[in-house]
Amino acid sequence: MNENQLIEKIRQIVGPTGKKVVAGIGDDAAVVKWTRKKYLLVSCDTVMEGVHFLPGKITWQQVGRKSLAVSLSDIAAMSGLPLYAIISLGLPTGDRKLVAELYQGINQLAKKYKVSLIGGNLTYSPKVFIDITVLGQVEKKLLVLRSGGSPGDKLFVTGTLGGTQDNHHFTFEPRIKLARRLTSSVPVKAMMDISDGLAQDLPRLASACRTGFFLYLDQLPFSSALLSLSRSKREAIWHALTDGEDYELLFAVSRNQAHRVPSRVGDVRITLIGELTPGETAMVTGGRKLAFTPAGFDHFRRSAEKNE
Repeated sequence: MNENQLIEKIRQIVGPTGKKVVAGIGDDAAVVKWTRKKYLLVSCDTVMEGVHFLPGKITWQQVGRKSLAVSLSDIAAMSGLPLYAIISLGLPTGDRKLVAELYQGINQLAKKYKVSLIGGNLTYSPKVFIDITVLGQVEKKLLVLRSGGSPGDKLFVTGTLGGTQDNHHFTFEPRIKLARRLTSSVPVKAMMDISDGLAQDLPRLASACRTGFFLYLDQLPFSSALLSLSRSKREAIWHALTDGEDYELLFAVSRNQAHRVPSRVGDVRITLIGELTPGETAMVTGGRKLAFTPAGFDHFRRSAEKNE
């Protein structure tokens, strides 16, 4: 099974959730009824040695920062504010220096976004991993799920794509403030963060909305690093679609409200890249429609291919 199939299998095994759960498996964060005006957000993410980073290629402080940033990005995708974090850490040895550097990176970002580190767990692991659960909140009127889009909605993306080429995934800023400013002024209908590549995550958003989509290849916003390293536009498009770990926001706005989406929020550009359709799915370039094949990062693609 690939990653999407496994998630669906887990959803079937778990079955219905409680009455207080507004959104569970399948969104960027779980949403739970909390106060009269706010929902509780809960999300977790894992950073694993050999999968998400290579020792010696990056500092432990950068690894620590990334491990919290990826969970904060999930909270941003729900238009929320992070509050607390619980950290599970797996280590091959009791290396004090390694732990100190990891927590320097985590703590630096936590302070910036006013996140309190309130506990966690330590265990032995042959490889280093950091799993962080973040709890946040969002006003009910500002909550955005993946599933709210409709045919005709316009699709936008923040920032640029393909930043993995220059280790953007270790330095990116979670789009928390941008998401809050955007949803406070524009009626965003569906949103998610791009963690596994646009070619993997756009179909997930469309599936949640029960729609198809057109993706405008000629309007994709490339990172400067991607442009400098790519030998052709075709190569740049491929990396922009499949590299993953951009941690930008992909969101949908109804056609008659799309004019309200700003071209920039602060120093971050916002780009129209497509639209949701009643069912047809295609890439569009030069006025021509091309077949779309899902790609991007999938943790279990290799094992799924072996079992076919």
